Amino acid sequence: MTTPDLHHHRALVHKILTQSQRLLMRDAVSARSALASVLNTATEHVCNKHATRVSPHHAAWLEAEAASHLINAAGWQLTGLTDPTLPHYLTRLDQRPYPARLRLLDTAAHRANPDRPTTPPSVSLPQQRTGAPTASRRRVGPCPCACNSGGSCGGCGHAGCGGR
Repeated sequence: MTTPDLHHHRALVHKILTQSQRLLMRDAVSARSALASVLNTATEHVCNKHATRVSPHHAAWLEAEAASHLINAAGWQLTGLTDPTLPHYLTRLDQRPYPARLRLLDTAAHRANPDRPTTPPSVSLPQQRTGAPTASRRRVGPCPCACNSGGSCGGCGHAGCGGR
């Protein structure tokens, strides 16, 4: 169970990523903008609209976490929100084509959504064992050779073969 503050924090990160996607889709100028700039504008918008009591320090952490989700969606791993390579990765993402950047923002926003289910509804969970396992011998069918019907096959190698 998440605390209300943690849920609020996650919701803000999700809103920042969603707003970044909207900004990038809205006009051609944003399409050429650096992702760091788009994330910064989205963070300011979300914090002014949804979280008026957020300090500038907390807003910077929210922006770094949103950037981290974006970088993880691209398949790269950071060592943390203070990873010095974070700006470098954002610059590398800026080199991707516009549709790819939009897909990354969509994926990151989806993954950061605090209200999404953690398991898909079609997944069935494995059944728990209720009792102690019982020892059972493996059932072996009869050998198809002639040795089981009274003849001799010359030793087929099956356990219990009559031709041995």
